[in-house]
Amino acid sequence: MYATTICDNFFTQPDDILSFAQSLEYYPSETGVYPGARSSPLHEINPALFNYFAERLFALLYSNPPDQWMLDAFFQVINPLHEDQYHPKNKGWIHSDVSCNFGGIVYLNKQPDKDTGTSIYKMKHGFSYQNSDNVVVKKSHFMRQQVDDDVYKEAWEENNMQYTKTVSVDAEYNRLLLFNSNTYHGVETFGCTQPRLTLVFFGKGEMGHDCYPPLYR
Repeated sequence: MYATTICDNFFTQPDDILSFAQSLEYYPSETGVYPGARSSPLHEINPALFNYFAERLFALLYSNPPDQWMLDAFFQVINPLHEDQYHPKNKGWIHSDVSCNFGGIVYLNKQPDKDTGTSIYKMKHGFSYQNSDNVVVKKSHFMRQQVDDDVYKEAWEENNMQYTKTVSVDAEYNRLLLFNSNTYHGVETFGCTQPRLTLVFFGKGEMGHDCYPPLYR
């Protein structure tokens, strides 16, 4: 398992990373699995930056870096999705990243809008369930299709009301947040004055000497 980890000043020269991110093309999800748009995978568009990022990331977890790793990383940009910053259509859906070992984010807005960081949650009743009809509503909105406000609010509340917030992490510029795959998390709001720019990553495995997840050591 991987402990929730916060690392400020993650990149040594974050302005260069920001400039690179701003130069890229971004592509919306064709299936609505995430809001906004993402770059092509980092290992494809800048292998040197990808390896630099991975080595710095794994240095937070291991005394010696893994010999091999499986890691996905993308820059992601999310424009505000509603004129009301705190409308459910402009808030994240609480979820866990079950398809990886750990997930995380590096915040890249120099002056982020309030509450655009990430919150950590726990289940209220020992279990949670995403209704398939509600998932369709979410994906339709993320694909920028027309969804009735009341219908969306009902679906969003049915999902998010299953959880209690335990930690809030502000979107401090150049701050990295990492969490285990079964950690429930979500965005309080996508903001109101600017696109929310981040680097998102998903760790899917490491191999090497003594390469055990930190909480197993």
